[in-house]
Amino acid sequence: MKQRGLTVLLASAYLLGAPLASESAAAETRDSLDKRMIQHEGYRTKVYKDSEGIPTIGIGFNLSRKDAPFYMQKIGADHQRIMEGKQELTERQVTDLYLMEKSNVHTSAKRMFPDFDTHPVVVQEVVFEMIYNLGARGFGKFEKTVAAIKRRDYETAAQEMQNSKWYAQVGNRSKTLVQQMKSAAVKQKSKQNKNHE
Repeated sequence: MKQRGLTVLLASAYLLGAPLASESAAAETRDSLDKRMIQHEGYRTKVYKDSEGIPTIGIGFNLSRKDAPFYMQKIGADHQRIMEGKQELTERQVTDLYLMEKSNVHTSAKRMFPDFDTHPVVVQEVVFEMIYNLGARGFGKFEKTVAAIKRRDYETAAQEMQNSKWYAQVGNRSKTLVQQMKSAAVKQKSKQNKNHE
């Protein structure tokens, strides 16, 4: 797995667009999320079938999507040859594909949450990962979670995530994301308590 080289390629990439404290903080956030995405989605330069039997490549890119041929063409790859296992992506192509998908996910997140960039970075990361993994439509089915995030009730959002079938199906990834959402709730309560002092 060429994670080190990929991290260098991604270093200057736009990630969440959140108003972070500094450029170094933004870079640290990007690096942390990118590494976690590779850990959760995997990194493959050749087609493989994921746990649900879906042909996949790169960092969890679904090759059965209707727009997959378009994205393969954009990075200079042949979708049919990729599907047949006759072509392998370069590290640069994997990176380009990932960056395009990140941009798509951010657009979907902004559409779902118009104030997305004002939520805590940790909440943005959870939403990002869930949309990346499930698709905007799939994440949209988490109606109670989405509603809780919209009203900034992160504790309820975490509870609804934990009560879903997804929580048991995804394994450690779901536990990590729930803990992240819970951490946002803890910080939120701490801030509220200080304001009331």
